Amino acid sequence: MRQLGLSAYYLGEYGEAHRLLSESLAISRDLDNSWAIASSLNMLSLAAVAQGNYIEVQQLLREGLAHSQKLEDRYNIGVSLNGLGLVSQALGDEEEAQRSLRKALPSGAKSVTMAILPNLSAILATASWLKGSMTKRNRCFWKLWR
Repeated sequence: MRQLGLSAYYLGEYGEAHRLLSESLAISRDLDNSWAIASSLNMLSLAAVAQGNYIEVQQLLREGLAHSQKLEDRYNIGVSLNGLGLVSQALGDEEEAQRSLRKALPSGAKSVTMAILPNLSAILATASWLKGSMTKRNRCFWKLWR
């Protein structure tokens, strides 16, 4: 079910993706499978963000993070923290965005770290630009990511 939901997401069918991923989450909860719950929550957050439901995204990612931390699943910890950083930025909370992305870096999952670095760089550059304290390096990141 989770893979069907993800396929619907990639096809741009966000409502169908949300429905299928919600179903996947319910099945994972019935089975009491913490890894599947965390994974379903992270994937469901993709559909929710595509629909602009940022508060729901935060709730999903926080719950997914809690499950991943219990399992010591470094990959999904990184995914959840990366998502929380991006949604915090979208909601205008630059400090929380930086905090989440910085916590995500040592998660240890190389593929997640490669996704986090540009996000953190963009947020730091934006924050510097807003404060009027752009360094040469920040100006470079700002140009790349705006």
